[in-house]
Amino acid sequence: MITITKRLNVSVLILTMTWALFTYSSFTHANLANNETDFKKVERLLLFGNQDEAQKLLNNLQLKTVMLEEAQSGKEIGLKIAEFEARILFANNKLKQASNLLEELIEKHPNTPSLYKWYGQVNGGLAQQASIFKAGSYAKKSKNAFHKSIEVDTNYVDGYIGLIQFYLQAPAIAGGSNKKAKTIANQLLKVDPLQGTLSLLSVAQENNDQDRQEQLISQLEKDFQSSATALYVVGFHYQRQQRFEQAYQAFQSSVSSNVSDDVSTKELQSQLSSLYQLGRNAVFSSLHIKEGIQALTKYINVEVPTQLPSKSWANYRLAKLYLLDNQSQFAKPILMSLKAQLESDGKNSDKDLLALVKKELKKS
Repeated sequence: MITITKRLNVSVLILTMTWALFTYSSFTHANLANNETDFKKVERLLLFGNQDEAQKLLNNLQLKTVMLEEAQSGKEIGLKIAEFEARILFANNKLKQASNLLEELIEKHPNTPSLYKWYGQVNGGLAQQASIFKAGSYAKKSKNAFHKSIEVDTNYVDGYIGLIQFYLQAPAIAGGSNKKAKTIANQLLKVDPLQGTLSLLSVAQENNDQDRQEQLISQLEKDFQSSATALYVVGFHYQRQQRFEQAYQAFQSSVSSNVSDDVSTKELQSQLSSLYQLGRNAVFSSLHIKEGIQALTKYINVEVPTQLPSKSWANYRLAKLYLLDNQSQFAKPILMSLKAQLESDGKNSDKDLLALVKKELKKS
C-alpha cells in the first residue's frame, strides 16, 4: 500500500507539473497575442498624435508582462515597450532623452535594426535643432545609424528609406548626396520594388529630372494598381502638373484600394491623404465638385494622423466647394465657425488660413 500510495503521489505530482506548464504556456501564448494587439493600438495612437494615451497603454503592458520577465518572450516584449517609450519621447520633442534611451537599448540589443532606425531619426532631429558647431556630429550619428540598420538586416526597408531621406535632405557639408541616395534606392528596389520605385522618384524630383519622373510615375501607375500609396503619389504628380482629371482618377483609385488592418501601414495615411486631395483637386479644377464635397466631409469626420492637413484646411476647402456648387448657405456657416476658431487660437493660429477665410467672407 505504501508503494502504491507513493506511486500515486508521484503521478499526481507529474500531472500537476504538466498542467502547470501547460497553463503557463497557454498564458504565455495568450499574452503574446494580446500584447501584439496592444502594440498595434500603441502604434495607432502614435500615428494620430495621442502620446499620453500611448504611454498609459505601455504602462499597462509593463504590468501585464511581469509573469513573463524571465522568459525570452518577456524580454522581447520589454524591448518593444522600451522602443515605444523612446518613440514617445521623440514625438514629444524630447530628443536628447530619446537618444540616451536608444543608446542604452542598442548596447543591450545590438542586432535590432529598428533601434538604429529610430536612433538615426532622433539624431537627425537633433542635427536640425543644433548649432552649426554641433549639427555635423549629430548628422554623422544619424547617417551611421541608418547604415547600421541595413547592415544588421539587409531586408530592413525602413532603414533604407531613412538613409535615402538622409542623403536627399542633408546638406552636402553634412553628408548629403543625391548620387548616394540613388545608389541606396537601387539597392532597396531589389528588396521592396514599390518602396524602391518611390525612392527613385524622390531622387528624380531632387534632380529635377522630368523625363525620369514621368517614367517612374508610369511604372507606379502600371505595376502597383492595388497600392494606395503608389496611386496617391501618382495623383499628386498629375495634380502638380494641372492634369486634374488624371489626378482625380488616381486619388479615387487610392481611396478605393483595399488596406490591411495593420494600422501602422503607410497605406492608411495615403488613403486619407487621397481623400483630402480629392477635395483640393476639385477646388483647383472645378471638376468633380460633388465627389470633392463627399471626400472632404468624410475626411473631416474621421480621425487623421497629425502629419496630414488639418481639419481647418479641410473645412476651408469644403466651403470653397460649396461656393463653387452655388450652395453658399452651407459655405458661410463653415467660414464663420472657422474664423472664430482661428481667432481664438491666438498666437497659435494659422495666419495664412485666417487671411483666406476672411477674404472669402468678404466676397460672400
